[in-house]
Amino acid sequence: VAVGLLIGNVFVIVTWHEGKPIDRGEAIPFSATFDFYTMCTSPKGSLDRVEICFRDYEKLYMRGVCFDAGVGTALDKLQSGDKVDLLLHPISNYIWQMQSEGETILSFEASRRQILAENIAFSGIGVFCYLLAIMGAIPLFLQWKERRKAITKRS
Repeated sequence: VAVGLLIGNVFVIVTWHEGKPIDRGEAIPFSATFDFYTMCTSPKGSLDRVEICFRDYEKLYMRGVCFDAGVGTALDKLQSGDKVDLLLHPISNYIWQMQSEGETILSFEASRRQILAENIAFSGIGVFCYLLAIMGAIPLFLQWKERRKAITKRS
């Protein structure tokens, strides 16, 4: 029961907190000097996030769900020292838009759409975990009810 609630909360609450859909006006505009990027994979080998390092700022991240062949090609074209304009999520500091010299590397609208879809999928997993917790709590409740009935009969 506890594990189901804990995992359910992580998949529902944390996902919607860090990936909360925002409007363009809520994003934090930022400019930096690109240095290089690294793909960060999960232990299973799937893309978790893209770590983007800058010469004049700390590294920032792009969610793996936002990375596709077009984004990869555009990032490969960037040279170390190129200026990039970013829009960052105000809570998580993930990159939601990336442009360089007028060319869009990552579109805000695409990020918003892909992160929303990922949030919905994670919420489904979270709801499943909540259901497992409820299914685990039902036998505990029935046992408690029977013990209470047995104690009442003895009295």
